[in-house]
Amino acid sequence: MELTGKVPEFFAELSSLSILDLSGNDFEGQFPTKIFQLKSLRKLDVSENPSLTVNLRDLPDGNSLETLNLASTNLSHHIPSSFVNLKSLKSLSISTAGTSKELPSLIGDLPSLIELQLSGSGWEKPVLSWVGNLKQLTGLALDQYDFSQSALSWIGNLMNLARLDIWECNMSMPIPNQIGNLAKLTDLVLISCDFFGQQIPSWIGNFTKLTRLGIIECGCSGSIPSTIGNLTQLEELEIAFNMELIGKTLYHGCFSSLIPVQFQINRSVLIL
Repeated sequence: MELTGKVPEFFAELSSLSILDLSGNDFEGQFPTKIFQLKSLRKLDVSENPSLTVNLRDLPDGNSLETLNLASTNLSHHIPSSFVNLKSLKSLSISTAGTSKELPSLIGDLPSLIELQLSGSGWEKPVLSWVGNLKQLTGLALDQYDFSQSALSWIGNLMNLARLDIWECNMSMPIPNQIGNLAKLTDLVLISCDFFGQQIPSWIGNFTKLTRLGIIECGCSGSIPSTIGNLTQLEELEIAFNMELIGKTLYHGCFSSLIPVQFQINRSVLIL
Protein backbone atom coordinates (compact mmCIF):
# COMPACT_ATOMS: atom_id res chain seq x y z
CA MET A 1 0.00 0.00 0.00
CA GLU A 2 1.33 3.42 -0.96
CA LEU A 3 1.71 6.14 1.64
CA THR A 4 0.11 9.48 0.76
CA GLY A 5 -0.02 13.03 2.07
CA LYS A 6 2.93 15.09 3.26
CA VAL A 7 6.20 13.72 4.58
CA PRO A 8 5.96 13.99 8.39
CA GLU A 9 8.04 16.78 9.91
CA PHE A 10 8.89 14.65 12.95
CA PHE A 11 11.53 12.74 10.96
CA ALA A 12 13.73 15.80 11.46
CA GLU A 13 13.58 15.22 15.24
CA LEU A 14 15.09 11.72 15.04
CA SER A 15 18.66 12.72 15.75
CA SER A 16 20.03 9.16 15.38
CA LEU A 17 18.26 8.44 12.07
CA SER A 18 20.76 7.03 9.57
CA ILE A 19 18.51 5.60 6.80
CA LEU A 20 15.26 7.11 5.50
CA ASP A 21 13.67 5.28 2.56
CA LEU A 22 10.33 6.72 1.40
CA SER A 23 10.61 5.56 -2.20
CA GLY A 24 7.71 4.36 -4.32
CA ASN A 25 4.93 6.19 -2.51
CA ASP A 26 2.61 9.07 -3.35
CA PHE A 27 3.84 11.80 -1.06
CA GLU A 28 3.10 15.36 -2.07
CA GLY A 29 3.94 18.89 -1.03
CA GLN A 30 7.33 20.09 0.17
CA PHE A 31 9.88 17.64 1.53
CA PRO A 32 10.93 18.93 4.98
CA THR A 33 14.31 20.58 4.45
CA LYS A 34 15.14 20.20 8.15
CA ILE A 35 15.71 16.48 7.49
CA PHE A 36 18.87 17.44 5.63
CA GLN A 37 20.23 18.86 8.90
CA LEU A 38 20.41 15.40 10.49
CA LYS A 39 24.12 14.77 11.06
CA SER A 40 23.72 10.97 11.26
CA LEU A 41 21.67 10.57 8.04
CA ARG A 42 23.66 8.37 5.62
CA LYS A 43 20.99 7.31 3.13
CA LEU A 44 17.97 9.26 1.85
CA ASP A 45 15.75 7.73 -0.84
CA VAL A 46 12.58 9.58 -1.82
CA SER A 47 12.52 8.37 -5.44
CA GLU A 48 9.31 7.58 -7.31
CA ASN A 49 7.27 10.28 -5.57
CA PRO A 50 6.42 12.49 -8.58
CA SER A 51 4.29 14.95 -6.58
CA LEU A 52 6.92 15.50 -3.90
CA THR A 53 8.83 18.78 -4.19
CA VAL A 54 12.45 18.60 -3.05
CA ASN A 55 14.50 21.72 -2.41
CA LEU A 56 18.18 21.18 -1.69
CA ARG A 57 18.83 24.54 -0.10
CA ASP A 58 21.00 24.87 3.00
CA LEU A 59 22.73 21.49 2.87
CA PRO A 60 24.95 21.62 5.97
CA ASP A 61 28.68 21.20 5.93
CA GLY A 62 29.79 18.07 7.78
CA ASN A 63 26.75 15.96 6.85
CA SER A 64 27.09 12.17 6.53
CA LEU A 65 24.98 11.51 3.43
CA GLU A 66 26.46 8.68 1.34
CA THR A 67 23.39 7.83 -0.79
CA LEU A 68 20.90 10.38 -2.18
CA ASN A 69 18.15 9.19 -4.53
CA LEU A 70 15.85 11.90 -5.88
CA ALA A 71 14.80 10.16 -9.12
CA SER A 72 11.22 10.82 -10.23
CA THR A 73 10.57 13.62 -7.77
CA ASN A 74 9.66 17.24 -8.39
CA LEU A 75 13.17 18.53 -7.81
CA SER A 76 13.60 22.27 -7.46
CA HIS A 77 15.19 23.78 -10.58
CA HIS A 78 17.70 25.68 -8.47
CA ILE A 79 20.57 23.58 -7.14
CA PRO A 80 22.34 25.65 -4.45
CA SER A 81 26.08 26.01 -4.02
CA SER A 82 25.76 24.16 -0.69
CA PHE A 83 25.40 21.00 -2.83
CA VAL A 84 29.19 20.72 -2.67
CA ASN A 85 28.87 20.09 1.08
CA LEU A 86 27.91 16.49 0.24
CA LYS A 87 31.54 15.49 0.61
CA SER A 88 30.72 11.92 1.77
CA LEU A 89 28.26 11.24 -1.06
CA LYS A 90 29.03 8.00 -2.94
CA SER A 91 25.78 7.41 -4.84
CA LEU A 92 23.58 10.05 -6.48
CA SER A 93 20.37 9.61 -8.49
CA ILE A 94 18.96 12.84 -9.86
CA SER A 95 16.91 14.24 -12.74
CA THR A 96 18.54 16.83 -14.96
CA ALA A 97 15.26 18.03 -16.49
CA GLY A 98 14.99 21.76 -15.84
CA THR A 99 17.72 21.86 -13.21
CA SER A 100 20.21 24.69 -13.01
CA LYS A 101 23.14 24.93 -15.42
CA GLU A 102 25.50 24.76 -12.45
CA LEU A 103 24.62 21.10 -11.79
CA PRO A 104 27.53 19.60 -13.82
CA SER A 105 30.17 21.60 -11.99
CA LEU A 106 28.55 20.92 -8.60
CA ILE A 107 28.48 17.16 -9.21
CA GLY A 108 32.05 17.32 -10.45
CA ASP A 109 33.11 18.73 -7.08
CA LEU A 110 31.84 15.72 -5.11
CA PRO A 111 35.09 13.92 -4.25
CA SER A 112 33.61 10.62 -3.02
CA LEU A 113 31.03 10.07 -5.80
CA ILE A 114 31.38 6.66 -7.46
CA GLU A 115 27.81 5.89 -8.61
CA LEU A 116 25.69 8.26 -10.70
CA GLN A 117 22.21 7.85 -12.15
CA LEU A 118 20.92 10.64 -14.38
CA SER A 119 17.37 10.74 -15.72
CA GLY A 120 15.86 13.08 -18.28
CA SER A 121 12.51 14.10 -19.64
CA GLY A 122 12.31 11.67 -22.55
CA TRP A 123 12.73 14.40 -25.17
CA GLU A 124 15.66 16.12 -23.51
CA LYS A 125 18.73 16.41 -25.78
CA PRO A 126 21.46 16.76 -23.17
CA VAL A 127 25.13 17.48 -23.50
CA LEU A 128 26.53 15.13 -20.88
CA SER A 129 30.16 15.25 -21.96
CA TRP A 130 31.01 16.60 -18.49
CA VAL A 131 30.24 13.13 -17.08
CA GLY A 132 33.32 11.90 -18.91
CA ASN A 133 35.43 13.92 -16.46
CA LEU A 134 34.18 11.85 -13.50
CA LYS A 135 36.84 9.21 -13.99
CA GLN A 136 36.34 7.81 -10.48
CA LEU A 137 32.86 6.48 -11.37
CA THR A 138 32.34 2.73 -11.04
CA GLY A 139 28.61 2.82 -11.83
CA LEU A 140 26.64 4.92 -14.35
CA ALA A 141 22.97 4.78 -15.37
CA LEU A 142 21.33 7.00 -18.00
CA ASP A 143 17.54 7.02 -18.28
CA GLN A 144 15.21 8.67 -20.81
CA TYR A 145 17.45 10.89 -22.91
CA ASP A 146 17.52 11.72 -26.59
CA PHE A 147 21.09 11.14 -27.77
CA SER A 148 20.17 11.17 -31.46
CA GLN A 149 22.20 14.35 -32.00
CA SER A 150 25.05 13.75 -29.56
CA ALA A 151 27.49 10.85 -29.58
CA LEU A 152 28.40 9.17 -26.30
CA SER A 153 32.11 9.07 -27.09
CA TRP A 154 32.87 10.52 -23.63
CA ILE A 155 31.87 7.19 -22.04
CA GLY A 156 35.24 5.84 -23.14
CA ASN A 157 36.93 8.09 -20.54
CA LEU A 158 35.29 6.23 -17.64
CA MET A 159 37.82 3.42 -17.45
CA ASN A 160 36.82 2.46 -13.88
CA LEU A 161 33.20 1.68 -14.78
CA ALA A 162 32.03 -1.72 -13.57
CA ARG A 163 28.30 -1.14 -14.21
CA LEU A 164 26.72 0.66 -17.15
CA ASP A 165 22.94 0.83 -17.63
CA ILE A 166 21.27 2.80 -20.45
CA TRP A 167 17.46 2.75 -20.37
CA GLU A 168 14.87 4.16 -22.78
CA CYS A 169 17.29 6.42 -24.64
CA ASN A 170 16.87 7.44 -28.26
CA MET A 171 20.21 6.71 -29.87
CA SER A 172 19.55 6.52 -33.67
CA MET A 173 23.16 5.51 -34.11
CA PRO A 174 25.32 2.41 -33.63
CA ILE A 175 26.23 1.22 -30.14
CA PRO A 176 29.17 3.53 -29.26
CA ASN A 177 32.47 1.78 -29.92
CA GLN A 178 33.99 3.55 -26.92
CA ILE A 179 31.99 1.25 -24.64
CA GLY A 180 34.18 -1.57 -25.93
CA ASN A 181 37.19 -0.04 -24.16
CA LEU A 182 35.67 -0.37 -20.68
CA ALA A 183 37.62 -3.44 -19.64
CA LYS A 184 36.40 -3.44 -16.02
CA LEU A 185 32.69 -3.82 -16.85
CA THR A 186 30.90 -6.54 -14.91
CA ASP A 187 27.33 -5.37 -15.73
CA LEU A 188 26.14 -4.01 -19.08
CA VAL A 189 22.41 -3.48 -19.63
CA LEU A 190 20.81 -1.69 -22.59
CA ILE A 191 17.00 -1.52 -22.43
CA SER A 192 14.63 0.14 -24.94
CA CYS A 193 17.41 2.01 -26.73
CA ASP A 194 17.01 2.74 -30.43
CA PHE A 195 19.77 0.85 -32.24
CA PHE A 196 17.33 0.06 -35.06
CA GLY A 197 18.74 -2.55 -37.42
CA GLN A 198 22.23 -2.44 -35.90
CA GLN A 199 24.20 -5.59 -35.21
CA ILE A 200 25.47 -6.43 -31.75
CA PRO A 201 29.17 -5.50 -32.13
CA SER A 202 31.83 -8.19 -31.99
CA TRP A 203 33.74 -6.23 -29.33
CA ILE A 204 31.10 -7.38 -26.85
CA GLY A 205 33.45 -10.35 -26.37
CA ASN A 206 36.13 -8.07 -24.89
CA PHE A 207 34.25 -7.87 -21.59
CA THR A 208 35.75 -10.97 -20.05
CA LYS A 209 34.73 -9.82 -16.54
CA LEU A 210 31.02 -9.51 -17.39
CA THR A 211 28.66 -11.37 -15.07
CA ARG A 212 25.50 -9.73 -16.46
CA LEU A 213 24.60 -8.76 -20.02
CA GLY A 214 21.23 -7.52 -21.20
CA ILE A 215 20.27 -6.11 -24.62
CA ILE A 216 16.50 -5.81 -24.50
CA GLU A 217 14.08 -4.09 -26.91
CA CYS A 218 16.86 -2.23 -28.71
CA GLY A 219 15.93 -3.07 -32.30
CA CYS A 220 19.12 -5.01 -33.01
CA SER A 221 19.23 -7.46 -35.90
CA GLY A 222 21.69 -9.66 -37.77
CA SER A 223 23.86 -12.34 -36.21
CA ILE A 224 24.63 -12.63 -32.53
CA PRO A 225 28.44 -12.48 -32.58
CA SER A 226 30.21 -15.69 -31.64
CA THR A 227 32.59 -13.58 -29.49
CA ILE A 228 29.89 -13.68 -26.80
CA GLY A 229 31.36 -17.11 -26.10
CA ASN A 230 34.39 -15.32 -24.61
CA LEU A 231 32.26 -14.15 -21.68
CA THR A 232 33.01 -17.09 -19.45
CA GLN A 233 32.10 -15.25 -16.24
CA LEU A 234 28.47 -14.62 -17.27
CA GLU A 235 25.85 -15.44 -14.68
CA GLU A 236 22.93 -13.68 -16.37
CA LEU A 237 22.33 -13.18 -20.09
CA GLU A 238 19.23 -11.75 -21.73
CA ILE A 239 19.05 -10.71 -25.36
CA ALA A 240 15.34 -10.19 -25.80
CA PHE A 241 12.67 -8.60 -27.99
CA ASN A 242 14.91 -7.20 -30.69
CA MET A 243 14.19 -7.52 -34.42
CA GLU A 244 15.49 -10.70 -36.02
CA LEU A 245 18.64 -11.86 -34.33
CA ILE A 246 20.19 -15.07 -35.57
CA GLY A 247 21.28 -17.13 -32.60
CA LYS A 248 22.26 -20.26 -34.51
CA THR A 249 25.90 -20.11 -33.41
CA LEU A 250 24.85 -20.35 -29.78
CA TYR A 251 24.05 -24.03 -30.26
CA HIS A 252 27.59 -24.97 -31.20
CA GLY A 253 29.31 -24.89 -27.87
CA CYS A 254 30.23 -21.23 -27.44
CA PHE A 255 28.78 -21.43 -23.91
CA SER A 256 30.24 -24.82 -23.11
CA SER A 257 32.11 -23.53 -20.06
CA LEU A 258 29.04 -21.84 -18.54
CA ILE A 259 26.21 -23.18 -16.46
CA PRO A 260 23.38 -24.62 -18.59
CA VAL A 261 21.62 -22.07 -20.74
CA GLN A 262 17.92 -22.14 -21.60
CA PHE A 263 17.31 -20.88 -25.14
CA GLN A 264 14.11 -19.43 -26.51
CA ILE A 265 14.89 -18.13 -29.97
CA ASN A 266 11.33 -16.90 -30.60
CA ARG A 267 11.53 -13.10 -30.49
CA SER A 268 15.25 -13.55 -29.71
CA VAL A 269 14.92 -14.34 -26.03
CA LEU A 270 17.81 -15.92 -24.19
CA ILE A 271 17.73 -16.43 -20.43
CA LEU A 272 20.65 -17.75 -18.43
